[in-house]
Amino acid sequence: MITKDEQLGEIAVAKVSDIPDGGMLQVMVEQLPVLLCRLQEKVFAIGALCPHRGAPLQEGQLSGAFIRCPWHGTRFDVRTGMRVCAPECVDARVYSVVVKEEQIWLSFSGMKEL
Repeated sequence: MITKDEQLGEIAVAKVSDIPDGGMLQVMVEQLPVLLCRLQEKVFAIGALCPHRGAPLQEGQLSGAFIRCPWHGTRFDVRTGMRVCAPECVDARVYSVVVKEEQIWLSFSGMKEL
């Protein structure tokens, strides 16, 4: 269940326990696909579609802090969105994550279509 906190500008999207360590979970935030990636007890949020050609990053491989696009192999740092290779591709969008009592909250200020 997605819950918004208008005052703080945050939206609850999942629980930390919904994502295995080293795993991913795609959530929809009002028509916007966001990929949550868990690295130990930290959770990061990155745009779920590759900015190059729209490949679904959840079908890619997460290795440490890097996710590889399943279509063309560009790797993105899920912590920053920066691409590691393929200069023709732009960096991926990342979102601010706050974990409160096992609940994952995303900052929705500036998110498209919210």
